[in-house]
Amino acid sequence: MSAAELKRRGDTHSQTELCSIRVDDRILINIGSCQRSRLTVDDICVIDLEANQIEGKGNAPLERHLHCGIYRVRSDVKAIVHAHPKWSTLLTMVGESYKPVYAQGSLVHPVPLLDSPNSINNRAMADRLAATLADRPAALMKSHGAVTVGKDIVEAFVLANYMEENAYRQYMALQISSARRRSRYAARSSGTRASSRAPGITSARSWVELASLRIARGVKQRTDPAVCPRRQMLAARATESRRRRRRQVAGTARQTVSAQSVPWRAVQTT
Repeated sequence: MSAAELKRRGDTHSQTELCSIRVDDRILINIGSCQRSRLTVDDICVIDLEANQIEGKGNAPLERHLHCGIYRVRSDVKAIVHAHPKWSTLLTMVGESYKPVYAQGSLVHPVPLLDSPNSINNRAMADRLAATLADRPAALMKSHGAVTVGKDIVEAFVLANYMEENAYRQYMALQISSARRRSRYAARSSGTRASSRAPGITSARSWVELASLRIARGVKQRTDPAVCPRRQMLAARATESRRRRRRQVAGTARQTVSAQSVPWRAVQTT
């Protein structure tokens, strides 16, 4: 599958990726103003390892420093792909580390993370990224994007797609796992046994069910003496009040019986 086809699908890359290959001490890279899905020869420029432009009709991209920084310290790297993939970047936004969830995704694991969203448009940032990448085939940049390297452009491109596909599967698995946790919590809240099956994959439905259970539990707490401590206290007071009332009634009845029996006893004695 070509890069243009992937763009039309919208699965992997945005419209701002940069690809480069190294030929001796020169780097061929697409210019910043080109349309990525329709590259021509005129869209390629030549720069040196210090990010100086040597040839080309258009200006070299600002993030050429990213490529130069890696090439300077990695003589084994002959091609680099830098992109802004959706799913991989989402994981970095929430602090979720990249985990291999299918076979091809393990080819780039572990994936180091550059903890900065800044553009790699100067040598200092390029050196930071190169140090983060070290000897790995891929690295992520927090809330920014990703970079993959290879012995040729095909390897770097394929690794970029494997990493993004893995990130998508990881993201979806996290949604199911989160829904299962909410289901178990809801089951504990309602006093029922949690189902071993995941709830209906729709997050909105899961939240509605959980909210309903919480509301039901709140009503039960307010009305059931066995659940609400305040209700227990009020019930105990009412019970004691009834007992006290019964004792008072019983005492009054005994006094009345005693008072009424006095004349009869007096008559008997006379």
